[in-house]
Amino acid sequence: MNRPELSVIVPVYNGCSSLPRLYEELCEALQDVEHELIFVDDASTDGSLALLRELAGADARVTVLALRANRGQQESTLCGMAAAKGRYLANLDDDGQHPPACLLPMLHCLRDHDLEIVYGLPITGDRKLVRQGGSTLRDLLFYLFFPYSRGVKVSSFRVMTAGLFQRVLAQRQEVFYFSASVFEQPVRAGNLPYPHRPRQEGRSGYGLSKLAALYFNIIRHYALDCRKPGTAAPVPLPIGELIHHG
Repeated sequence: MNRPELSVIVPVYNGCSSLPRLYEELCEALQDVEHELIFVDDASTDGSLALLRELAGADARVTVLALRANRGQQESTLCGMAAAKGRYLANLDDDGQHPPACLLPMLHCLRDHDLEIVYGLPITGDRKLVRQGGSTLRDLLFYLFFPYSRGVKVSSFRVMTAGLFQRVLAQRQEVFYFSASVFEQPVRAGNLPYPHRPRQEGRSGYGLSKLAALYFNIIRHYALDCRKPGTAAPVPLPIGELIHHG
């Protein structure tokens, strides 16, 4: 397989019910670009991993990584990105809220405007108060403590250059939040609006208390620089099993 133009990384946790539709939408949206799909199973307890094994066995473009223990969205996404071979990398969630049809417009936006990263900006209707409040709190946090991010709103739906990812990976430490690492230094970033879709199944694992704890850690370890002395070298990635690599 030649080097793909785009690597799409999807962290998966108990996403068995939404994965078939997501896979079909990805294939349809990316049919005109050389790509690979990397699914990272974060120690799911449903049938997600078995389904992903089937996809990998039937489609050479699919890579599956199975983490030995649950590590959360940030770490599982990072593992998938480290395995990516594409010139550009994209992230989206497994719950169907991020439309795959917007990936190529985001890639075109990045190229046309000579950006390093483009974040999807959801056009929302009725959202739960917790999710809206969490997004508002995150936006305020980045505005106050990460001045290089001002004018851009971050999200887990994004397309970036492989070079930017390598820069972020090289500075990863014990406490890691991708977008906080991105905006520790100047970066050419932008937003592209997209129609936000309702979650297909289940509910978010991020309640207000969990979000508050996450944002407190970001402030403590990034903005206040409370990282451990002597940890300048990147820490190892979580251990996982490579099921298939195209």
